[in-house]
This record gives sequence, C-alpha cells and structure tokens, in this order.
Amino acid sequence: MNVKVTSLFDAVNGPRYWQAIRRAAGIRGTWLAVLLCIGVTCTAAAQSRWISVAKDARDGANASLPDAKEVWYRYDPVGDSLWFRIDVYGSLNVTAFGINIIAQTNDGSPSIQWWGSNKFVFSRLASVWVSGPPYVGIDGIADVTGVIGQNYTNLGQNNVRVQLDQVGNSYYVGIRRADLTSGSPDSLEFIVAVGSNQSWNDDVPNTGSIRVKDLAPSTVDAGPESRDVSGNLVVAPNPCVSDLHIGFLTARQGRVRLDLYSAAGREATVFNGTLEEGRHDLQLDTRQLVTGAYYLVLTSPDGIRAVRPFVISR
Repeated sequence: MNVKVTSLFDAVNGPRYWQAIRRAAGIRGTWLAVLLCIGVTCTAAAQSRWISVAKDARDGANASLPDAKEVWYRYDPVGDSLWFRIDVYGSLNVTAFGINIIAQTNDGSPSIQWWGSNKFVFSRLASVWVSGPPYVGIDGIADVTGVIGQNYTNLGQNNVRVQLDQVGNSYYVGIRRADLTSGSPDSLEFIVAVGSNQSWNDDVPNTGSIRVKDLAPSTVDAGPESRDVSGNLVVAPNPCVSDLHIGFLTARQGRVRLDLYSAAGREATVFNGTLEEGRHDLQLDTRQLVTGAYYLVLTSPDGIRAVRPFVISR
C-alpha cells in the first residue's frame, strides 16, 4: 500500500525563505499573492507550541534503529486531530522506519499487552511501518481483533498522517481524535514506540504511560489567545482548490497581521503591515499547499484576533 509521507522545511532557512517569498509576491493596493511550497512547515514556529509529555534515555534495543529521545503533543482544533512529535537520537531514518501510538480507550473494549519492553495494556493501535521513498507499507489503526489477526488497519487505513523533520530529527504523526479515542474522547492514555518498518526498537516511556487529560482545550496553545469567529474574517471558496479570497474589516488605521496555520503549526505570515480603516481583500495562492485543513488568524490594530478555518481539497 502506498503511504503519503511529507518532509518539513529546514527551520534554519525557513525565515529567509518566507521573506524572499513575500518580497517576490509584492503588494498591490490591498491584494497579495503568496506562493507556498508543498509539504513544508516552519519547524521553529511549530515547535514553540508543542507540549513535552515524556523524555527517554538512549536505550533502544538496536543502536542502528530509531531511538526516541522525547515525545511532544499538541491538539489541532481545525481538524479535531491529535499530533505527536517524536524526537530521536542521531540522524532521522527516512528510508525504513516504524512508529506506533499505542492507546487505551478505557471504554471496556478488549485489551492486549504491548510486545515491547513496556508491558502497557492497550485497546487501539495506530501504526506506520513503511519503507521508501516512494513509501509503501502499513498505515492505519487497529483494535485488538485486528492486532491478533495481524490486520493492523481493520479500523481504517491511510488515516495516519506522517511528516519527517530531518533538521530537528523528528517524526510527526497526526491522527483524528475520533479515530484514536472512544470511551474518553477528552483524555488519552498512551505510549509511543519507534523502530524499523519490520521490528520494534524503543518505547516511551519504558514503564507506565502518558496521560493527556484535556485533549481538546477551549483555548489552544497553537492558536490565538482570544477568538473572534464573526464575519469580520471571511474566506471563499471553502473548500478551496487554488486561489483563496480573504476579506476583512479594520475599524481604524493600524498594523494588521494575518497568519496561516496547519495542524503542525504556523505555515507563514501572509500579511504583516499597516492598513487604512475599511474593507480589505487579499488573495492567497494555495496551489502548492498540500490538501487538508488550515486556518487563518487575523490580528487587528486593536489586538482582537479572528479565526477562520478552511479546507484545501483537490
């Protein structure tokens, strides 16, 4: 089975890259066209909004396979998704790797013991065991029935999103909350495992489990502190295929900032400058962005933030 795996943009070059893009795009009146690159994320911006949930010593069973150093978590309110970042020791293996999110749904579903060093009892398993590129292998979620029958995608396949950051040596794994939780949709008990596409190598933590009690906080660290989802910020069409038209009002002259976010964090600052009072229209070229859920955050001269989600679908 083909699996979609994308790479994150070099955080060192990221800021200079976006500055060059904005200079190349230019501003004509209140219209702005921004060119974006497929499958990239400004890693530095993303990392500043993650929550560290576990750290691990360099203790993998095989020194040549991925060995987890730290696990991070964040919630994506637009896609109602859970994102996990696994930092590893040494260089990132991008040709043959395995990642598992091993979860206990606590809803009375049948459970089984994990086969790594941590004997955690789980009821749902998200797996990415692939080699490439182009990447082929297993990508999906299973319950205990599937695991026992070695059908690791019996609850869904190709529904685990993976991104690779070769600069930060991190694997990013995104899963819809409904696909990984059941009896306790607002909390999650889990461990993480890494290895090759064929064998387990390391668990985090080594004993016990990670517990996140507030999976979908009302105020999300990845976005604005206050949210105005009124008609002040509108986008069309939604879903979007190519050009996204953005409209908003400013009550007075002043500095306005418009940021683009994906599940992995801030992708770019679309606009940051001074505008007159009144109606403004921008145009965002999304043709080179990967499909998926995004949202725009507008900060007005008064400091009020408006949020508008949209979807890129092709």
